[in-house]
Order: sequence, then structure tokens, then C-alpha cells
Amino acid sequence: AAITHGLARQQMNEIDEFITPALNQGLLGMPHDLASINIARGRDLGIPTLVPALLAERPLDAGTLSRLRLALDRKDAAAVAALGDALGSRLAKTMGALLAAAGPAERALKALAALDLPPAAAAQRSALAQVARRIADGIAQMGGETVDLTVDPVENRGFEYHTGVTFTFFAAAVRGELGSGGRYLAGNGGGAAESATGLTLFTDTLLAGTLDDVETILLGLA
Repeated sequence: AAITHGLARQQMNEIDEFITPALNQGLLGMPHDLASINIARGRDLGIPTLVPALLAERPLDAGTLSRLRLALDRKDAAAVAALGDALGSRLAKTMGALLAAAGPAERALKALAALDLPPAAAAQRSALAQVARRIADGIAQMGGETVDLTVDPVENRGFEYHTGVTFTFFAAAVRGELGSGGRYLAGNGGGAAESATGLTLFTDTLLAGTLDDVETILLGLA
């Protein structure tokens, strides 16, 4: 409940990408935060609105769009390059650069900043950079050596309805995602949609990692 409350009470015009203290400090009911037990090992940021913003400058037919999306989802730079005639040289080069930019946040943001993007796409890039910097600052405050921050500017799978920055987080030696979420528009179809942030925790993956780490801590204290 505290986690949900923490997300819900954020102002909708603010970037509320941080997990609340209730999750970071109280998930285990122990005096250990997630970083200290090796559970917050990685966070991957995405901006699924960036590619659509680029494509708005050059509408594609359905077949080309489908092939491009598949190539991006598979991180297949060769397949993107093969679409050069349909995309145009400039867009194909930009898409290839986005694929190549994925990786550690500092390097990724530097690569993205070097791209000449149209205004709408540049605005999405700026939103991603702002969130990444704030998270990086938070990581540094909690002990930066325990968390890896990465960026994937073309990741879209599972985030098709999102309208801003998305995130996924992982733990060392735990297979699968611990959770994911991001910005989206909430509404029931009866009125104006409202900007919101959602977070899904995959409890089976989370508990698998948590139990192993708790056992490690107890053995170390014995």
C-alpha cells in the first residue's frame, strides 16, 4: 500500500521515476536496503516514444514499419541497414545509431546527445536524459558500486502503450526481470486521460532473489 501511495501522490507534471522508500528500505522487513543485499543490481531505462517521434517525420507503409519494429526488437543492426531504401539514408543511419547507443547510461546518453534529431524526438531524448541523471545521482548517494544503470533507446516490448520514460530492474544472479513500469495515460474511456506512472513487481522473480540474498546475509552474520 505504501508503494502505491508513494506513486499516486506524485504530481503528474513531475518525473516520478524513483521507487519509494517503502520499497527500497522496507520490502524485507529488515534493516537492509535493496542495494546492501545485492537486489538492486541493474536498472534499464527506455523511451518508447522516441522511435515514433522519428517516424512521424517520415511515415512508412505498414510492411516496412513492421519489419523495422521487428529489427529494432531483435537489436538487428543489419536488418535495419537493409531497410535503407525504404527508410531513407538519414533515418536508417539514425536508427542504426540508436541501436548502437544502447548500453551503460553515461555512454548511451553521450551517443544520443550527438545525434541530430527533429524537435519532437529531441524532446523525448531530453526527457530520458533528465530521468537518467536523477537516477544516477540517487545511485551515487546509495553506493554507486552496487547498481548498474543502462539505457536502451529503442526498447518497446511490453511498453507499447507508454507515453514517456520506462524502466526495468534486475538483480545479479537472478534470472529475469524483478519489475518494470513507466509513464502512461490512465483513463476509463469516459473522459480525459490522466498522466500516471505504473510499476509492476514480478513477485516470483523478486522473492527468488530476495531469499537467496537474505540467506547470504544470515550466513555472513552467523
